[in-house]
Amino acid sequence: MVPLLRRGAARLLPALRRQPVLAAGGRGPDQLRPCRAGQRRGAGDGGTHLHRGGGGLLPPRGAAATARRRPERLRASCLCGALRFTLPGPAGEITACHCRRCRTLSGHFAASFDAEETSLQWEDRQGLAEYRTAGGGVRGFCAGCGSSLWFRAADGAFSVEAGCIDGPTGGRLARHIHVADKGGYYALNDGLPQAAED
Repeated sequence: MVPLLRRGAARLLPALRRQPVLAAGGRGPDQLRPCRAGQRRGAGDGGTHLHRGGGGLLPPRGAAATARRRPERLRASCLCGALRFTLPGPAGEITACHCRRCRTLSGHFAASFDAEETSLQWEDRQGLAEYRTAGGGVRGFCAGCGSSLWFRAADGAFSVEAGCIDGPTGGRLARHIHVADKGGYYALNDGLPQAAED
């Protein structure tokens, strides 16, 4: 089955449907969910791989689908797991920022959603570090693995990085900002609103 995994989850599903039992406990392909590369759950440290649990490779239907898209509580963590918090869900509108600072910080562009800073409930915050930007904003990140978790603007506005959410966010990408500063190696052709600045 390893060669199938390298080809990606899209090609894996038909092969999995032919498997009568995948693991102890008899979980079938509808009980597997894809995992992002580098996620801490399960074996493997890169590439596409699957995990047992809710979600499945097929889109959920009915009330379960609605609940998955609109979680009441979001769980967030850094890559190494040293920082963990929860906050009310769903994420709502997610903004992609293409300014030079966000591109340098993330390696591409940043995607975040507005949240109330006081609504974060920290489970573990040892290793939380902060970086103050030239404009007076503060970025919260993990001192161990470098994962970016949140941003507090100089005016107090607070946002959480969408990529640190474990599982469905209930949000959707809604707009692009600072597109005048975007990298020259990619195009923005998703039809979403674009602003040259903020």
